[in-house]
Amino acid sequence: MGFYTEPERQTVVNRLFDDTARHYDRVTGWMSFGTGARYRRDVLRRSGVGAGSRVLDVACGTGQVAAAALRLVGPDGVVVGVDPSRGMRRVAEARAFGPWRAPPSNCPSPTARSTPSSWDTP
Repeated sequence: MGFYTEPERQTVVNRLFDDTARHYDRVTGWMSFGTGARYRRDVLRRSGVGAGSRVLDVACGTGQVAAAALRLVGPDGVVVGVDPSRGMRRVAEARAFGPWRAPPSNCPSPTARSTPSSWDTP
C-alpha cells in the first residue's frame, strides 16, 4: 500500500473491510477453531468488565467483542462501538445479541477524542 496517499489508503482499507464484512465472523471462527467467544469473554473479564461497566470498543468490526461485553455489563452497563467501515458496522448493528446502548458509529479519525475517565476499560 506504499503507492497510495493517506486519503487513498483509508479508502482502500475501508473498501477491503466493507467488502469482506459479511464473511468476517465465519473466517475468524475457523481461524480460532471456535474458541473465539470464550477467549473474548475471558479477556473482558480479566480486564475488569462486569455488571454496570462502560465499554468503548474502538474498531468494533462486526461487534464480536461488543456482544461479549454486552452480556457482561448487563442492563446498567454501556457498550459503544466505533468503526470506520460501514460494512462492519452494518453487521454489528444486525447482531441478535441484544440492543446496543448506542449504535455502532463511524470514527473518522484516530484523533477523535473521548474523555478517558468516561470508560472503564483500558
